Amino acid sequence: MKKKFLLVLFIVFLLAAVSIIGLYTPAKNINQYHTSNKQGKPVIVLLVDSLMDEPLQKAVADGNAPAFEFLMNAGRYYSDLVSSYPTMSVTIDSTLLTGTYANGHRIPGLAWFKTDEKRLVNYGSGLNEIIALGVKQVTTDSMLHLNQEHLNKQTATIYEELASHNLEAASLNGLIYRGPKPHTLTTPNGAAWLNMLPKTIETQGPSLLSMGAFSHFSPKNDLQLWKSAGLTDAATANELVYLIEQNQLPAFTLAYFPELDKQVHKHGSMALKGILQVDKKLQTILNTYRSWEEALEKAVWIVCGDSGQAVILDNKETAEIDLNQLLSQFTVWNAGDEASPASFQIVPALNARMTYLHLLDEQLSYTEVAAKLTSDARIGFVAWSENGSNYVSSPKSNELFTFSPNGDYVDPYQQTEMKRF
Repeated sequence: MKKKFLLVLFIVFLLAAVSIIGLYTPAKNINQYHTSNKQGKPVIVLLVDSLMDEPLQKAVADGNAPAFEFLMNAGRYYSDLVSSYPTMSVTIDSTLLTGTYANGHRIPGLAWFKTDEKRLVNYGSGLNEIIALGVKQVTTDSMLHLNQEHLNKQTATIYEELASHNLEAASLNGLIYRGPKPHTLTTPNGAAWLNMLPKTIETQGPSLLSMGAFSHFSPKNDLQLWKSAGLTDAATANELVYLIEQNQLPAFTLAYFPELDKQVHKHGSMALKGILQVDKKLQTILNTYRSWEEALEKAVWIVCGDSGQAVILDNKETAEIDLNQLLSQFTVWNAGDEASPASFQIVPALNARMTYLHLLDEQLSYTEVAAKLTSDARIGFVAWSENGSNYVSSPKSNELFTFSPNGDYVDPYQQTEMKRF
């Protein structure tokens, strides 16, 4: 029995060692990249994936989120922000960092059909799609192509704008990070051994670029890389704490906290546990200063979520919509099909609760496909753009709603539009 126990212990130790070695990359010397900000208070943006008003207010009211409560009371709180659409992190973050919508920055979702290459781009929308398309293709799109090729080069990011004004910046685990400074990302040994990515990746970013196991500065993150390749709240907090401790905060820093999103997807929009976990990371960051009040004196703090999330039915079988069945009268390409997507009428790009349908058959009409989809009452709405106008249909209405820019109606955000019902 003792021998079996020791054997199991040895195997566990071996697997742990392989995991650590396979994901290990050394911390970079921060002094080789950046000198500390000398131009006033640095701005720190803490971007918390899927942070929403109602659960946050509940956590604060219960006295379980002291860091959030402190920042809310010390500053201004806005509960009526509206996310850009679609609400996929790469799309929202591209909008936040460029000031343009998806038609401007050209990152329409986690998955989308690239017409000129006649292929599906996927940055990691779901395990089944990743396996079907191939892990190497997905990692190549997310690590090589997303920032350097797919993000519209004619649309400047905030990092590029700041650099044009001689201001330095940092991206800590941000999904969108393109900037003017050259960087080398080091692929973890495990991914390199499996030929998923080249050993080194040349990219462009802000003065300081942290990207999980591929690039980090805090020595504390040497042993944090085994979880989600270092793209965790703990790793982000460690990076920010390290910049503060080393007096190396640039003029602008964006720190991305991804883990609340996972809790919300798993447990619903009122998953308070995830907010409490983020709050603990915020406490750790604020505790880097002699007092939380000093943190406010030393920097400008902006905390924001990136989007909300729709409520999903509890029963998975009821909630899951089979698009292949709804569109059975058409030829629909699915990830993993051997034939080229170009030989099919419709190519879906699955983005969790939203799906793009790319109509490759010019004989198909949008209204024909929309009619098939709205026959299912579980679908919220179907929208498309055609001849300069936008159209929306829904199972809840027999009327087609249309709208276009530059009309007589003004929305709460002072955008003018023309509406027709």
